[in-house]
Amino acid sequence: MDTQRIEAAILDAPAWAQIGITMDHERVRASAAHELALRIADAIQGCVQVDLQIREKNAPRTPSY
Repeated sequence: MDTQRIEAAILDAPAWAQIGITMDHERVRASAAHELALRIADAIQGCVQVDLQIREKNAPRTPSY
């Protein structure tokens, strides 16, 4: 997995989520964590989709009879 995609997802997240994760208020912190988790999940899903496409492309072809 490419950690640069995850880093980019965190840095591209809204500022309120980046700051909110450090807040004392539990509800704000939970909302911020949820937003960051969504961004990271999207980045991971993108990595998985690309990996699956590469694997399918490079998979050995079975002869059709």
